[in-house]
Amino acid sequence: MRAERISLCMIVKDEEELLPHCLASVQGAVDEIIVVDTGSSDRSAEIAQQYGAVVVGFEWCEDFAAARNAGLERASGDWILFLDADEALDRAAREQIRSWTTVSGCDGLFLNIHNYTGTGQQGVTVNPVLRLFRNAPEHRFEGRIHEQIAGAICRRNPEAAFHVTDMVIHHYGYQTAIVERKDKVNRNVRLLQQAVEEEPGQPFHHYNLGVEYLRVGEAERALETFGVARMGIDPAVTSYAHLLFKYEVRCLQHLNRWQEALNRIDAALELFPEYTDLMHHRGVCADALGDADQAEYSLREAVRMGPPPPIYHTEEGIGTYQTWYTLGRLLEGRADLEGAVDAYVEAVRAKSSLLPPLYRIFRIMRVSGQEHQIPELVRSALRSVRKRLHTKYWAFWSNLVVMMRLCNCYRLYPHNLPQR
Repeated sequence: MRAERISLCMIVKDEEELLPHCLASVQGAVDEIIVVDTGSSDRSAEIAQQYGAVVVGFEWCEDFAAARNAGLERASGDWILFLDADEALDRAAREQIRSWTTVSGCDGLFLNIHNYTGTGQQGVTVNPVLRLFRNAPEHRFEGRIHEQIAGAICRRNPEAAFHVTDMVIHHYGYQTAIVERKDKVNRNVRLLQQAVEEEPGQPFHHYNLGVEYLRVGEAERALETFGVARMGIDPAVTSYAHLLFKYEVRCLQHLNRWQEALNRIDAALELFPEYTDLMHHRGVCADALGDADQAEYSLREAVRMGPPPPIYHTEEGIGTYQTWYTLGRLLEGRADLEGAVDAYVEAVRAKSSLLPPLYRIFRIMRVSGQEHQIPELVRSALRSVRKRLHTKYWAFWSNLVVMMRLCNCYRLYPHNLPQR
């Protein structure tokens, strides 16, 4: 079977800092690189050429789809992979991508975008996005911003098939320093407002505008905008409907409208019963409303469900360590200290580098006079953690020593535990 060729298509402007990491991540994974430069004043074009890219000059016209399509016009591969300069293909995906394109009978493949926000240390959100599709003249992007390709693919082939893969793209563009440097929010709001004026009946524009308002803390304005989007969609067939509901819930939580948030969650769960994020937030809302029993039930149900299926946007730790930690805080507030410690231990088992649950465990045991039990607890936790990767084991061990010091429990340091 002939190996099908893959073309990477990108658009860039003044990306000399991030571009090398992106292009290095696709070496060996793609057969050609097309970089559309929309007016860089730095070394972006030169760097792209050093990695073997064909650089296409393009006069920026406030339209991301037009810029992307300029790259597609030059692509000769059987498949198109599109990335931005602030992204990188995961190492495992680099090794898997040709297998997917060779054996896949699909028209497009979804990859999981791991978005790093804030300082990059707060964990990630995970969003499945159509990033790899068959090259055809009819396949062209649409939309001034947050441009989409699925509509064109489905018009060409109403029976088009898509598949969600386990391949990962790392996205660093919404870390605080990058957002501020590139003034991304203001740019996005300006283009989305323009898109809304041009196509007021397009709910996707309203949805994306709501996301930008929420990003800067304008919860009331975001909620209103999400409402417009929701009135224009059929949730059963709209790919972002589950996320629209979750963002509305986040707005209501931000506004302390907890009962409305809970009502919205219950309505959304009827449509998306497997969406763990909603069940987790149900627990948070119930706790805020003073219904501790319902909160505990919802959080335990979220843990039972585990992370949602890959078709859903989620946050790292939902259904695992985030939910266990939230449950631990709830139980601690109810004076169920044994239950809280159990939940915190589960959080640490799910992610061994976490500091907050370790701190809570040692604090509970110290103030309740159970310091003598800490060494055995440490040994038990280490037995499960050390079965994992070596680096994760030592991350846990280092954090453990820090927590014992902070909690004045260092005199109980179990000296017979492994030394590095």
